[in-house]
Formats: sequence, C-alpha cells, structure tokens
Amino acid sequence: MLMKYSGVIVARDKVEYGYVVAGEEAVFRFVVANVVDHGIHILSSRPGEITEDEIERFADAHHTYARLMSDRKCHRRYIAEVLDYVRSLPRGCRSEQLFNRDEARRLLAEEQVREGLLKALPERDSFRSAMAFEAGTPFLRADRRVVDLMDGILADANRFYVAGEVEFLVRVAEAMQKKVVSTSPFLREQVAKARACVESSNLPSPC
Repeated sequence: MLMKYSGVIVARDKVEYGYVVAGEEAVFRFVVANVVDHGIHILSSRPGEITEDEIERFADAHHTYARLMSDRKCHRRYIAEVLDYVRSLPRGCRSEQLFNRDEARRLLAEEQVREGLLKALPERDSFRSAMAFEAGTPFLRADRRVVDLMDGILADANRFYVAGEVEFLVRVAEAMQKKVVSTSPFLREQVAKARACVESSNLPSPC
C-alpha cells in the first residue's frame, strides 16, 4: 500500500507531529509523533482528512497524558505530608475516618485524600491547585495553609516532569501505538510501513 508523509504539521519542544496517508485513494491516515532522538510512533488511525487543528489536539492530548503519568508516579512523594496536613485540621474540616482504628476504613479515607491530590496536580497555579484539592477530597474544608502546601508540591512535581519528560512522552506514545496495532494484524503491518515511510522521509538528502 502506497504511503506518503505529510511532513511536520505541528512542532512542540521535543516532538514533531504529522500524518501518513495510506493508499492511493487515501483510505485512512496515521497520526505520527516523532519524539526527537527517541523514535517514531503512530498515535491513531483515522479515516478521511486530518486538519492541523486535529493534529494540535493530538499533540495536546499526548502531552497531557504524559504529565498525568508523571503526576501519578511522583505523587507518592507528597502523600504523607498531605495526610499530615489534612489530619491537622479541626473536626468538621476533615474526614474523621482518617483516625479510625479499623484499617479498611482508614485506608479508604487516605485513598480519598490521595485522589484529591491527583486532581490537584494538573493545575499549574498553587491557588487553583488548592481549590481542586479541596473540591476533590470528601469532607475537606481547607485553610490558608493549603496554598503554601500546594506551592511547594507543584514546584517539585514540575521539576520531576521536566527531568523525565521525554521518558513519559515516549511511554504514552508507545501505549497509543499499541492500541492501534492491537486492532488487527493488517493495521499492525500498515503501522510498520507508516513508520518506515516517516523514517525514510527524515533521512538527509545525499550531497
């Protein structure tokens, strides 16, 4: 099947996005992410035309999922500090199950705090993060200390993501490609051809 690469449509800091047209009649298109120096991945298989706005949305989703993966990995650093903060609040501003002698109930309450923290981490402003944490944690009525708490947590979470950004982008791209190729043996074969098409397009021209 004939393959033709669009070239770079959207460029982000470490990733170039485009698409490959498959078939002489352009039966479908593969959305491509080239993580610079870390390989080419197929993010999706789509019928019909693909616009630049759609490529932008794929780029946004790719980076969003990478950040979520980073947050899920690093949030364990902060959960003890966050639980200490919540437990320090007065009665009526926290779940009393956090002090329950029944381990199952106490762990459930701690899990609710953990989920609230995960909802807060995608925010890039400590005030919004504090609001998201309060809204996402049952029974929580936070005080002004929560803004300072989230300020330090967000700064560290941002450093963690920046340090491992390429790794997270690659892992998300691999997962998205795996989903595409799992659809059928035919698509698995076409994905390999699409990647080869992009690789050959990126080769330097002979002098």
